[in-house]
Amino acid sequence: MNPLTVLVKIKPGKADQLKELLTRVNGHQFDNPLMQLREDCRTHCSRWAIVAENEHDPRLLLACEFDGDLDSYLEHLVDITPGLDEIWGCCEGYPGKAQFGRFIRANAYPTQAFYIAFRDETVTSIRSRIAARERLEQLLDHAGPAATQILAVLSLLPAPRGLWRRLCACLGATRRAFHETWMSVALAVVKPLSQIGETSNFSRVTSVDKNPLSLRAQALKDINGQMITITTLKPGLYWLVRLTFLVNEFLGKYGWAPGQFADVGTLHSFRWVLIDNNRRLIFLSVYDGSWQNYMGDFIDKIIWALDGVYKNTREYPKGGMKDVVRFQRWILNHQYEPQLFYRAYPKETVLNLIRDRTINNTLAATLRAGRIESDKVRTLLQNL
Repeated sequence: MNPLTVLVKIKPGKADQLKELLTRVNGHQFDNPLMQLREDCRTHCSRWAIVAENEHDPRLLLACEFDGDLDSYLEHLVDITPGLDEIWGCCEGYPGKAQFGRFIRANAYPTQAFYIAFRDETVTSIRSRIAARERLEQLLDHAGPAATQILAVLSLLPAPRGLWRRLCACLGATRRAFHETWMSVALAVVKPLSQIGETSNFSRVTSVDKNPLSLRAQALKDINGQMITITTLKPGLYWLVRLTFLVNEFLGKYGWAPGQFADVGTLHSFRWVLIDNNRRLIFLSVYDGSWQNYMGDFIDKIIWALDGVYKNTREYPKGGMKDVVRFQRWILNHQYEPQLFYRAYPKETVLNLIRDRTINNTLAATLRAGRIESDKVRTLLQNL
């Protein structure tokens, strides 16, 4: 799975037209003449947002996570986007459908740190796991009371034994113990470093009058499920921020089991992208649940990851995320709402996807081990 972040200037007077187009697609994602999203088998998630700031003319931000290499993905987008010229024609420098790939590459920004809950999964594999679980649920529902009895019998089956399996179990326990040790040491170092320079002399209840929301922040309507923030770095801190990115990505990739970054269990993805000659910073994330719950996870469990980066940006609260009210209002003042938010499996939470992986892997392991004697049952499970 790979990230793509594109930021391109909108033609003068075209921002409202582009906003209307994207909003129309968002309201009818599977029934519109501009994007055939029903045919999209490569995009896990995409956000389209019009970014309007004082120091820049309006720009279009496209952020997505996709399967495969970039060239074939861009060709795929051309194939499923009949309204490509109508949408991107609102942006400066767009040369037409034939040169779409070159145009996107010219306006794409590299990702400095990227976390994805399931790096080894594709849209197709995730949808297949979901379908298998749904079919299994249907079979169990159809079986009625008999399903409970069958599951009870299966739970009593002894685990397969053997020297090789005992050795694998021993190695697995050793690996987990080693992992927990180096992770505890790493976090013991990283967490205090992320708080350097912050103050604890602040009020937890902060006056709203002293921390006003901007007009744009007050206009935010639907920000659940995703986050887009754009902040400005303090001068001279580029290399410190890059080092922090490396720590974020390393721990995200190797620190926790898939889907369990910092034991949160609601994060599908997040990434950091530097723009405007490394002066500004985009943070992008996709998560389960409400914005309020996401803020709670930030403050309770990921404070070291975000404080370590955000404290290097302008106007960040002196108390960091611990100064809850100031932090949340600072986030809102730097947050943008997408006009189009697409997810390939919108009803599935991270915990659901972890469960689907477990169900599929358990069934596959059972079939490989030959522990199911009935040909009829074996065929049924294989067809899931």
